[in-house]
Amino acid sequence: MVFDRGFFCVEKKPLPDSMIQTSRGMIRVKRGEHVAMGKNWLLVVIAGMFEVGWVAGLKHADSILTWAFTVIALVVSFAVLIYSGKKLPTSTVYAVFVGLGTAGTVISEMVFFGEPFSWAKIGLIALLLIGIIGLKLVTHDHEDHPRKEGEAA
Repeated sequence: MVFDRGFFCVEKKPLPDSMIQTSRGMIRVKRGEHVAMGKNWLLVVIAGMFEVGWVAGLKHADSILTWAFTVIALVVSFAVLIYSGKKLPTSTVYAVFVGLGTAGTVISEMVFFGEPFSWAKIGLIALLLIGIIGLKLVTHDHEDHPRKEGEAA
């Protein structure tokens, strides 16, 4: 394939199956591994959403049914977090999980439970999310030697 970039014509050759282009350069991955990384980060986001559910439940649950939903959200949240922590860098996974949970909890309190709106809260949540995104961008997803089940980091 040939791409015209102003003064230069650049010929792009297809990458071998074991290489992938990222913003940090070329990294070697097993076939399909880059898809699994994206799936695992999506699971972290889902765990954060369940965290928002159980945190809100701790404050607002007032019946057996709502307490049951709170416990289910708590179990699902941590089960998905633990699974993702085995596949991705644990410290970054936990930071993303807690940050998304915090931001989601503050926003859900304002939207659903009558907490007063504050531009200061929105600004601080934006700052928190910028930090989370920055941390995710500087963390290498690919490990040269992935950990095995039960192996210390």
